[in-house]
Amino acid sequence: MRMQFALALLLAAPLVLAAEGNPTAGAESAKVCFLCHGKDGESHTSAIPKLAGQHAPYIVRQLTQYRDHKRPDGIMEQIASKFTAEQDMKNVAAYFAGKPRVKGVAAKPEAAALGKESYAKFQCAQCHGEEGLGRADTTPPTPLLAGQNKNYLIKRLTDFQNGQAADDAANPMPGVVKQMNIVDIFAVAEYLSGL
Repeated sequence: MRMQFALALLLAAPLVLAAEGNPTAGAESAKVCFLCHGKDGESHTSAIPKLAGQHAPYIVRQLTQYRDHKRPDGIMEQIASKFTAEQDMKNVAAYFAGKPRVKGVAAKPEAAALGKESYAKFQCAQCHGEEGLGRADTTPPTPLLAGQNKNYLIKRLTDFQNGQAADDAANPMPGVVKQMNIVDIFAVAEYLSGL
């Protein structure tokens, strides 16, 4: 009986990997991402997001939006168009999700303290969690923000504020960020980048 169960698990393993993404296959497909996001998913360019440890469903969603021209970005739209099969996106997402996230360090502790207050004031934790870890199990998934590059966070928040972040109508981000001023945006970005 144990032998049959073990055999059944071995036979089912490729199906589970296919449903969730295969990080080994993703390593090959993700090579196109390495120049900007780094092989380890830790982009060292502040305007480019880190992908290490990011939730796989979130990465798949973003790639799908780029591919379908729902999230405008000339470079990313071209790259995502190469992923014609959803499984390729799941594999790339599994690859980066499996990379360890490097804890951030706030460059400006006073601004980070103000950012922590703003993070609470605008109730960011309702979706992104107290520590900015996001949630993969929500629809849509909310991203891991802790340790993210500060300038990328500033750009993304200002894009939401200015109506330049195309997304589905159910996304609360534009409404939340419209209430923030530029000091709030910079401070929240400093706080999150240091987590």
